[in-house]
Amino acid sequence: MIEEEKNRQNPVEKALRITARIPARILAFLIGFLILAVTVTMLVFLRLTVKSFTELKRESVDYLRMSKAATDLQAGSDQLTEQVRYYAVTGDRKYLDGYFEEADVTRQRDRAIETISREAAGTKADEYLQEAMRCSTNLMEREYYAMCLVLSAQGESEDGLSRYPALRDVRLTDEDLALSADGKMEKALFIVTDESYQQEKDKIEGNTSLCMADLLGGMFAAQENTSRGLEKRLQYQTILLITLLGLFLFFILFVHFSVFSPMRRAIEYIRDNHAIPVEGGREFRFLAKALNEMRDENRRKTGQLAFESTHDPVTGVYNRTGYEQLTEQMDPENTAFLLVDVDLFKQVNDNYGHEAGDRALAEVAAALLSNFRPQDHICRIGGDEFAVLAGGVPRAHADSLVQKIGEINRSFREAEQEFPISISVGIAFGETGDAPDDLFRKADKALYEVKRVGRSGAAVYQDEPSIL
Repeated sequence: MIEEEKNRQNPVEKALRITARIPARILAFLIGFLILAVTVTMLVFLRLTVKSFTELKRESVDYLRMSKAATDLQAGSDQLTEQVRYYAVTGDRKYLDGYFEEADVTRQRDRAIETISREAAGTKADEYLQEAMRCSTNLMEREYYAMCLVLSAQGESEDGLSRYPALRDVRLTDEDLALSADGKMEKALFIVTDESYQQEKDKIEGNTSLCMADLLGGMFAAQENTSRGLEKRLQYQTILLITLLGLFLFFILFVHFSVFSPMRRAIEYIRDNHAIPVEGGREFRFLAKALNEMRDENRRKTGQLAFESTHDPVTGVYNRTGYEQLTEQMDPENTAFLLVDVDLFKQVNDNYGHEAGDRALAEVAAALLSNFRPQDHICRIGGDEFAVLAGGVPRAHADSLVQKIGEINRSFREAEQEFPISISVGIAFGETGDAPDDLFRKADKALYEVKRVGRSGAAVYQDEPSIL
Protein backbone atom coordinates (compact mmCIF):
# COMPACT_ATOMS: atom_id res chain seq x y z
CA MET A 1 0.00 0.00 0.00
CA ILE A 2 2.80 2.40 0.93
CA GLU A 3 4.65 1.42 -2.24
CA GLU A 4 1.55 2.24 -4.32
CA GLU A 5 1.32 5.70 -2.72
CA LYS A 6 4.95 6.35 -3.57
CA ASN A 7 4.33 5.40 -7.18
CA ARG A 8 1.35 7.76 -7.32
CA GLN A 9 3.50 10.75 -6.26
CA ASN A 10 3.83 13.62 -8.69
CA PRO A 11 6.94 12.90 -10.82
CA VAL A 12 8.13 16.50 -10.44
CA GLU A 13 7.71 16.36 -6.69
CA LYS A 14 9.45 12.98 -6.57
CA ALA A 15 12.37 14.34 -8.59
CA LEU A 16 12.61 17.39 -6.35
CA ARG A 17 12.65 15.24 -3.22
CA ILE A 18 15.45 13.16 -4.71
CA THR A 19 17.32 16.34 -5.68
CA ALA A 20 16.87 17.67 -2.15
CA ARG A 21 19.27 14.98 -0.96
CA ILE A 22 22.06 16.73 -2.84
CA PRO A 23 23.91 19.24 -0.62
CA ALA A 24 22.18 22.59 -1.00
CA ARG A 25 25.44 24.43 -1.65
CA ILE A 26 26.37 22.20 -4.61
CA LEU A 27 22.88 22.25 -6.13
CA ALA A 28 22.60 26.01 -5.70
CA PHE A 29 25.98 26.42 -7.42
CA LEU A 30 24.90 24.22 -10.35
CA ILE A 31 21.58 26.01 -10.80
CA GLY A 32 23.26 29.40 -10.48
CA PHE A 33 25.87 28.40 -13.05
CA LEU A 34 23.18 27.23 -15.50
CA ILE A 35 21.16 30.41 -15.00
CA LEU A 36 24.28 32.52 -15.53
CA ALA A 37 25.20 30.56 -18.69
CA VAL A 38 21.71 30.87 -20.14
CA THR A 39 21.57 34.58 -19.24
CA VAL A 40 24.93 35.28 -20.89
CA THR A 41 23.82 33.39 -23.99
CA MET A 42 20.60 35.40 -24.04
CA LEU A 43 22.59 38.61 -23.81
CA VAL A 44 24.77 37.51 -26.73
CA PHE A 45 21.72 36.72 -28.82
CA LEU A 46 20.11 39.97 -27.71
CA ARG A 47 23.16 41.85 -28.94
CA LEU A 48 22.99 40.00 -32.26
CA THR A 49 19.26 40.70 -32.46
CA VAL A 50 19.81 44.40 -31.87
CA LYS A 51 22.51 44.35 -34.52
CA SER A 52 20.18 42.60 -36.98
CA PHE A 53 17.40 45.02 -36.16
CA THR A 54 19.74 47.97 -36.72
CA GLU A 55 20.85 46.48 -40.03
CA LEU A 56 17.25 45.86 -41.07
CA LYS A 57 16.38 49.42 -40.13
CA ARG A 58 19.32 50.74 -42.18
CA GLU A 59 18.33 48.59 -45.14
CA SER A 60 14.74 49.81 -44.88
CA VAL A 61 15.94 53.40 -44.76
CA ASP A 62 18.16 52.75 -47.80
CA TYR A 63 15.24 51.14 -49.59
CA LEU A 64 13.01 54.12 -48.90
CA ARG A 65 15.79 56.54 -49.84
CA MET A 66 16.37 54.79 -53.16
CA SER A 67 12.65 54.65 -53.87
CA LYS A 68 12.45 58.38 -53.24
CA ALA A 69 15.51 58.94 -55.42
CA ALA A 70 13.80 57.06 -58.27
CA THR A 71 10.70 59.21 -57.87
CA ASP A 72 12.79 62.39 -57.71
CA LEU A 73 14.79 61.35 -60.79
CA GLN A 74 11.65 60.84 -62.83
CA ALA A 75 10.05 64.02 -61.48
CA GLY A 76 13.16 66.09 -62.22
CA SER A 77 13.47 64.71 -65.75
CA ASP A 78 9.78 65.33 -66.44
CA GLN A 79 10.05 68.86 -65.09
CA LEU A 80 12.98 69.67 -67.40
CA THR A 81 11.10 68.29 -70.40
CA GLU A 82 7.97 70.18 -69.43
CA GLN A 83 9.81 73.48 -69.01
CA VAL A 84 11.68 73.26 -72.32
CA ARG A 85 8.52 72.32 -74.22
CA TYR A 86 6.54 75.19 -72.68
CA TYR A 87 9.37 77.51 -73.59
CA ALA A 88 9.43 76.23 -77.18
CA VAL A 89 5.68 76.78 -77.49
CA THR A 90 5.30 80.13 -75.74
CA GLY A 91 8.76 81.69 -75.84
CA ASP A 92 8.11 82.87 -72.27
CA ARG A 93 11.42 83.31 -70.45
CA LYS A 94 9.95 82.15 -67.16
CA TYR A 95 10.00 78.60 -68.49
CA LEU A 96 13.62 78.98 -69.52
CA ASP A 97 14.42 80.29 -66.06
CA GLY A 98 12.41 77.42 -64.56
CA TYR A 99 14.46 74.94 -66.57
CA PHE A 100 17.79 76.24 -65.29
CA GLU A 101 16.38 76.65 -61.76
CA GLU A 102 15.85 72.89 -61.75
CA ALA A 103 19.06 72.10 -63.65
CA ASP A 104 21.46 74.34 -61.71
CA VAL A 105 19.84 75.15 -58.32
CA THR A 106 17.22 72.62 -57.27
CA ARG A 107 19.00 69.82 -59.13
CA GLN A 108 16.35 67.33 -58.15
CA ARG A 109 17.32 65.00 -60.96
CA ASP A 110 21.09 65.36 -60.43
CA ARG A 111 20.83 64.77 -56.68
CA ALA A 112 18.78 61.66 -57.29
CA ILE A 113 21.37 60.41 -59.79
CA GLU A 114 24.16 61.04 -57.26
CA THR A 115 22.27 59.08 -54.62
CA ILE A 116 21.62 56.20 -56.98
CA SER A 117 25.17 56.15 -58.34
CA ARG A 118 26.62 55.74 -54.82
CA GLU A 119 24.54 52.62 -54.27
CA ALA A 120 24.95 51.33 -57.84
CA ALA A 121 28.75 51.59 -58.04
CA GLY A 122 30.28 48.39 -59.41
CA THR A 123 26.96 46.66 -60.05
CA LYS A 124 24.82 45.84 -63.05
CA ALA A 125 22.61 48.72 -62.01
CA ASP A 126 25.57 51.05 -62.62
CA GLU A 127 25.60 50.08 -66.31
CA TYR A 128 21.92 50.95 -66.63
CA LEU A 129 22.48 54.25 -64.86
CA GLN A 130 25.43 55.19 -67.09
CA GLU A 131 23.36 54.49 -70.19
CA ALA A 132 20.52 56.61 -68.80
CA MET A 133 22.96 59.44 -68.09
CA ARG A 134 24.38 59.21 -71.64
CA CYS A 135 20.87 59.50 -73.07
CA SER A 136 20.14 62.35 -70.69
CA THR A 137 23.23 64.20 -71.93
CA ASN A 138 22.03 63.78 -75.51
CA LEU A 139 18.63 65.12 -74.58
CA MET A 140 20.10 68.14 -72.82
CA GLU A 141 22.17 68.97 -75.92
CA ARG A 142 18.97 68.87 -77.97
CA GLU A 143 17.16 70.95 -75.36
CA TYR A 144 19.96 73.55 -75.29
CA TYR A 145 19.85 73.79 -79.08
CA ALA A 146 16.07 74.25 -79.02
CA MET A 147 16.42 76.98 -76.40
CA CYS A 148 18.98 78.80 -78.53
CA LEU A 149 16.61 78.62 -81.52
CA VAL A 150 13.86 80.25 -79.48
CA LEU A 151 16.24 82.90 -78.16
CA SER A 152 17.39 83.58 -81.75
CA ALA A 153 13.76 83.83 -82.88
CA GLN A 154 13.27 86.44 -80.16
CA GLY A 155 16.23 88.43 -81.52
CA GLU A 156 18.58 87.57 -78.68
CA SER A 157 22.25 87.88 -79.69
CA GLU A 158 24.94 85.51 -78.52
CA ASP A 159 26.17 88.19 -76.14
CA GLY A 160 22.73 88.19 -74.61
CA LEU A 161 23.17 84.59 -73.49
CA SER A 162 25.35 85.60 -70.54
CA ARG A 163 22.45 84.85 -68.19
CA TYR A 164 22.55 81.22 -69.29
CA PRO A 165 26.16 79.92 -69.18
CA ALA A 166 25.09 76.46 -70.36
CA LEU A 167 24.00 77.95 -73.74
CA ARG A 168 27.16 79.92 -74.51
CA ASP A 169 28.87 77.10 -76.38
CA VAL A 170 25.82 76.20 -78.47
CA ARG A 171 26.19 77.26 -82.12
CA LEU A 172 23.24 77.28 -84.50
CA THR A 173 23.79 76.06 -88.03
CA ASP A 174 23.72 78.56 -90.83
CA GLU A 175 20.63 76.84 -92.17
CA ASP A 176 18.80 77.32 -88.87
CA LEU A 177 20.02 80.88 -88.53
CA ALA A 178 18.50 81.62 -91.92
CA LEU A 179 15.06 80.49 -90.75
CA SER A 180 12.38 83.01 -89.92
CA ALA A 181 11.37 83.61 -86.34
CA ASP A 182 8.33 81.37 -86.72
CA GLY A 183 10.46 78.75 -88.43
CA LYS A 184 12.93 78.78 -85.59
CA MET A 185 10.06 78.40 -83.06
CA GLU A 186 8.60 75.51 -85.01
CA LYS A 187 11.93 73.73 -85.29
CA ALA A 188 12.65 74.27 -81.58
CA LEU A 189 9.31 72.65 -80.72
CA PHE A 190 9.98 69.83 -83.18
CA ILE A 191 13.38 69.10 -81.61
CA VAL A 192 11.85 68.53 -78.13
CA THR A 193 8.75 66.67 -79.27
CA ASP A 194 9.77 64.53 -82.22
CA GLU A 195 9.99 60.76 -82.17
CA SER A 196 13.77 60.61 -81.66
CA TYR A 197 13.49 62.90 -78.60
CA GLN A 198 10.79 60.68 -77.16
CA GLN A 199 12.86 57.59 -77.90
CA GLU A 200 15.80 59.02 -75.99
CA LYS A 201 13.48 59.90 -73.13
CA ASP A 202 12.03 56.39 -73.17
CA LYS A 203 15.57 54.98 -73.06
CA ILE A 204 16.29 57.12 -70.00
CA GLU A 205 13.15 55.90 -68.26
CA GLY A 206 13.79 52.28 -69.27
CA ASN A 207 17.40 52.25 -68.09
CA THR A 208 16.47 54.09 -64.92
CA SER A 209 13.72 51.54 -64.24
CA LEU A 210 16.15 48.67 -64.83
CA CYS A 211 18.71 50.32 -62.56
CA MET A 212 16.17 50.83 -59.78
CA ALA A 213 14.74 47.35 -60.23
CA ASP A 214 18.21 45.85 -59.83
CA LEU A 215 19.05 48.01 -56.82
CA LEU A 216 15.71 47.64 -55.07
CA GLY A 217 15.67 43.94 -55.80
CA GLY A 218 19.06 43.57 -54.13
CA MET A 219 17.95 45.65 -51.18
CA PHE A 220 14.74 43.66 -50.85
CA ALA A 221 16.73 40.41 -50.93
CA ALA A 222 19.06 41.77 -48.24
CA GLN A 223 16.03 42.76 -46.15
CA GLU A 224 14.57 39.30 -46.55
CA ASN A 225 17.85 37.69 -45.51
CA THR A 226 18.21 40.00 -42.50
CA SER A 227 14.58 39.41 -41.53
CA ARG A 228 15.06 35.64 -41.62
CA GLY A 229 18.18 35.97 -39.45
CA LEU A 230 16.32 38.22 -37.02
CA GLU A 231 13.40 35.80 -36.85
CA LYS A 232 15.77 32.89 -36.17
CA ARG A 233 17.55 34.79 -33.38
CA LEU A 234 14.21 35.69 -31.83
CA GLN A 235 13.28 31.99 -31.89
CA TYR A 236 16.55 31.13 -30.13
CA GLN A 237 15.88 33.85 -27.57
CA THR A 238 12.41 32.44 -26.95
CA ILE A 239 13.89 28.98 -26.35
CA LEU A 240 16.51 30.43 -24.01
CA LEU A 241 13.87 32.44 -22.16
CA ILE A 242 11.74 29.31 -21.68
CA THR A 243 14.84 27.47 -20.47
CA LEU A 244 15.65 30.29 -18.05
CA LEU A 245 12.08 30.31 -16.74
CA GLY A 246 12.28 26.55 -16.33
CA LEU A 247 15.48 26.87 -14.29
CA PHE A 248 13.92 29.55 -12.12
CA LEU A 249 10.82 27.41 -11.62
CA PHE A 250 12.95 24.39 -10.72
CA PHE A 251 14.95 26.50 -8.28
CA ILE A 252 11.77 27.87 -6.68
CA LEU A 253 10.32 24.36 -6.31
CA PHE A 254 13.61 23.08 -4.93
CA VAL A 255 13.74 25.87 -2.35
CA HIS A 256 10.09 25.19 -1.48
CA PHE A 257 10.53 21.48 -0.81
CA SER A 258 14.00 21.63 0.71
CA VAL A 259 13.75 24.87 2.69
CA PHE A 260 10.34 26.51 2.97
CA SER A 261 8.29 23.40 3.64
CA PRO A 262 10.48 22.28 6.59
CA MET A 263 10.60 25.87 7.78
CA ARG A 264 6.81 26.15 7.63
CA ARG A 265 6.49 23.14 9.92
CA ALA A 266 9.08 24.65 12.25
CA ILE A 267 7.24 27.99 12.25
CA GLU A 268 4.11 26.28 13.53
CA TYR A 269 6.06 25.09 16.58
CA ILE A 270 7.64 28.51 17.03
CA ARG A 271 4.22 30.21 16.77
CA ASP A 272 2.92 27.94 19.54
CA ASN A 273 6.04 28.79 21.57
CA HIS A 274 7.23 25.20 21.49
CA ALA A 275 10.70 23.87 20.88
CA ILE A 276 11.37 22.85 17.28
CA PRO A 277 11.65 19.08 16.81
CA VAL A 278 15.26 18.17 16.08
CA GLU A 279 14.70 16.11 12.97
CA GLY A 280 15.37 16.10 9.23
CA GLY A 281 18.71 16.65 7.52
CA ARG A 282 21.95 17.48 9.27
CA GLU A 283 21.77 21.17 8.41
CA PHE A 284 18.18 21.49 9.58
CA ARG A 285 18.88 19.53 12.80
CA PHE A 286 21.76 21.89 13.51
CA LEU A 287 19.51 24.86 12.79
CA ALA A 288 16.74 23.46 15.03
CA LYS A 289 19.17 23.00 17.93
CA ALA A 290 20.55 26.51 17.47
CA LEU A 291 17.05 28.02 17.30
CA ASN A 292 15.95 26.16 20.42
CA GLU A 293 18.99 27.45 22.32
CA MET A 294 18.34 30.97 21.04
CA ARG A 295 14.70 30.64 22.08
CA ASP A 296 15.64 29.75 25.64
CA GLU A 297 18.23 32.51 25.84
CA ASN A 298 15.86 35.02 24.29
CA ARG A 299 13.16 34.22 26.81
CA ARG A 300 15.64 34.91 29.61
CA LYS A 301 16.80 38.19 28.15
CA THR A 302 13.60 39.59 26.62
CA GLY A 303 12.15 40.71 29.92
CA GLN A 304 15.43 42.27 31.01
CA LEU A 305 15.98 44.06 27.68
CA ALA A 306 12.40 45.32 27.51
CA PHE A 307 12.77 46.86 30.96
CA GLU A 308 16.22 48.33 30.31
CA SER A 309 15.17 49.84 26.98
CA THR A 310 12.42 51.90 28.60
CA HIS A 311 13.75 52.58 32.12
CA ASP A 312 16.48 54.81 33.50
CA PRO A 313 19.25 52.80 35.24
CA VAL A 314 19.93 55.57 37.80
CA THR A 315 16.39 56.16 39.06
CA GLY A 316 14.46 53.09 37.93
CA VAL A 317 11.67 55.20 36.40
CA TYR A 318 10.83 55.43 32.69
CA ASN A 319 13.54 56.94 30.48
CA ARG A 320 13.12 59.15 27.41
CA THR A 321 12.24 56.18 25.21
CA GLY A 322 9.62 55.00 27.66
CA TYR A 323 8.28 58.55 27.90
CA GLU A 324 7.87 58.79 24.13
CA GLN A 325 6.07 55.44 24.02
CA LEU A 326 3.75 56.52 26.84
CA THR A 327 2.91 59.86 25.18
CA GLU A 328 2.01 58.04 21.97
CA GLN A 329 -0.58 56.01 23.88
CA MET A 330 -1.94 58.60 26.33
CA ASP A 331 -5.10 60.70 25.95
CA PRO A 332 -3.81 64.31 26.21
CA GLU A 333 -7.29 65.76 26.80
CA ASN A 334 -7.69 63.72 30.02
CA THR A 335 -4.17 63.88 31.42
CA ALA A 336 -2.47 66.06 33.99
CA PHE A 337 1.11 66.71 32.86
CA LEU A 338 3.75 67.66 35.46
CA LEU A 339 7.17 68.84 34.31
CA VAL A 340 9.62 68.49 37.23
CA ASP A 341 13.06 70.13 37.49
CA VAL A 342 15.58 69.46 40.27
CA ASP A 343 16.63 72.83 41.64
CA LEU A 344 20.31 73.78 41.49
CA PHE A 345 21.24 70.31 40.32
CA LYS A 346 24.43 71.53 38.64
CA GLN A 347 25.68 72.86 41.97
CA VAL A 348 25.12 69.47 43.57
CA ASN A 349 27.20 67.84 40.84
CA ASP A 350 29.91 70.49 41.01
CA ASN A 351 30.15 70.67 44.83
CA TYR A 352 29.48 67.06 45.85
CA GLY A 353 30.35 65.02 42.73
CA HIS A 354 28.37 63.09 40.14
CA GLU A 355 27.67 60.22 42.49
CA ALA A 356 25.91 62.63 44.81
CA GLY A 357 24.00 63.97 41.80
CA ASP A 358 22.85 60.45 40.94
CA ARG A 359 21.69 59.95 44.56
CA ALA A 360 19.76 63.22 44.38
CA LEU A 361 18.02 62.07 41.19
CA ALA A 362 17.19 58.72 42.77
CA GLU A 363 15.69 60.41 45.84
CA VAL A 364 13.56 62.71 43.67
CA ALA A 365 12.33 59.72 41.66
CA ALA A 366 11.54 57.78 44.85
CA ALA A 367 9.63 60.77 46.26
CA LEU A 368 7.57 61.08 43.07
CA LEU A 369 6.81 57.35 43.01
CA SER A 370 5.67 57.37 46.67
CA ASN A 371 3.47 60.45 46.32
CA PHE A 372 1.68 59.56 43.05
CA ARG A 373 -0.64 56.71 42.18
CA PRO A 374 0.64 53.39 40.81
CA GLN A 375 -1.14 54.08 37.51
CA ASP A 376 0.65 57.43 37.12
CA HIS A 377 3.83 57.30 35.04
CA ILE A 378 7.07 58.85 36.32
CA CYS A 379 9.68 59.52 33.60
CA ARG A 380 13.17 60.94 33.61
CA ILE A 381 13.26 62.82 30.28
CA GLY A 382 16.51 64.74 30.68
CA GLY A 383 19.53 65.22 32.96
CA ASP A 384 17.61 66.63 35.95
CA GLU A 385 14.19 66.83 34.32
CA PHE A 386 11.27 64.51 35.11
CA ALA A 387 7.73 64.25 33.80
CA VAL A 388 4.66 62.85 35.55
CA LEU A 389 1.74 61.64 33.40
CA ALA A 390 -1.35 61.41 35.57
CA GLY A 391 -4.25 60.11 33.54
CA GLY A 392 -7.83 60.89 34.51
CA VAL A 393 -6.93 63.80 36.82
CA PRO A 394 -9.22 66.82 36.13
CA ARG A 395 -8.27 70.45 36.59
CA ALA A 396 -10.37 70.51 39.77
CA HIS A 397 -7.60 68.50 41.46
CA ALA A 398 -4.95 71.08 40.70
CA ASP A 399 -4.71 72.08 44.36
CA SER A 400 -4.09 68.49 45.46
CA LEU A 401 -1.27 68.16 42.91
CA VAL A 402 0.31 71.41 44.14
CA GLN A 403 -0.09 70.12 47.69
CA LYS A 404 1.77 66.92 46.77
CA ILE A 405 4.68 68.97 45.42
CA GLY A 406 4.72 71.05 48.58
CA GLU A 407 4.80 67.88 50.72
CA ILE A 408 7.67 66.49 48.67
CA ASN A 409 9.71 69.68 49.05
CA ARG A 410 8.92 69.80 52.78
CA SER A 411 10.09 66.22 53.20
CA PHE A 412 13.35 67.13 51.45
CA ARG A 413 13.87 70.09 53.79
CA GLU A 414 13.14 68.07 56.92
CA ALA A 415 15.36 65.14 55.96
CA GLU A 416 18.94 65.04 57.15
CA GLN A 417 20.94 65.25 53.91
CA GLU A 418 24.47 66.05 52.92
CA PHE A 419 23.19 68.46 50.25
CA PRO A 420 19.93 70.40 49.75
CA ILE A 421 17.25 69.01 47.41
CA SER A 422 14.11 70.71 46.12
CA ILE A 423 12.02 70.57 42.95
CA SER A 424 10.20 73.07 40.79
CA VAL A 425 7.12 71.85 38.92
CA GLY A 426 5.02 73.16 36.05
CA ILE A 427 1.53 71.64 35.80
CA ALA A 428 -0.70 71.57 32.71
CA PHE A 429 -4.12 69.99 32.17
CA GLY A 430 -5.18 68.67 28.78
CA GLU A 431 -7.86 70.46 26.81
CA THR A 432 -9.80 69.63 23.66
CA GLY A 433 -7.47 69.36 20.67
CA ASP A 434 -4.27 69.24 22.76
CA ALA A 435 -1.37 67.01 21.70
CA PRO A 436 1.43 65.76 24.01
CA ASP A 437 3.70 68.52 22.77
CA ASP A 438 1.05 71.10 23.72
CA LEU A 439 0.96 69.77 27.29
CA PHE A 440 4.75 69.84 27.49
CA ARG A 441 4.87 73.41 26.19
CA LYS A 442 2.25 74.60 28.70
CA ALA A 443 3.91 72.83 31.61
CA ASP A 444 7.27 74.29 30.58
CA LYS A 445 5.82 77.81 30.67
CA ALA A 446 4.41 77.18 34.13
CA LEU A 447 7.78 75.77 35.26
CA TYR A 448 9.48 78.91 33.99
CA GLU A 449 7.23 81.01 36.23
CA VAL A 450 8.17 78.91 39.27
CA LYS A 451 11.89 79.40 38.58
CA ARG A 452 11.37 83.09 37.94
CA VAL A 453 9.87 83.68 41.43
CA GLY A 454 12.44 81.61 43.33
CA ARG A 455 12.08 77.84 42.61
CA SER A 456 10.93 75.08 45.05
CA GLY A 457 7.25 75.25 44.17
CA ALA A 458 4.59 74.55 41.58
CA ALA A 459 2.62 76.56 39.02
CA VAL A 460 -0.53 75.56 37.11
CA TYR A 461 -0.80 76.70 33.51
CA GLN A 462 -4.01 78.52 32.69
CA ASP A 463 -4.31 81.26 30.08
CA GLU A 464 -1.42 82.64 32.13
CA PRO A 465 0.49 80.43 34.62
CA SER A 466 -0.58 81.00 38.21
CA ILE A 467 1.72 80.34 41.16
CA LEU A 468 0.18 78.33 43.95
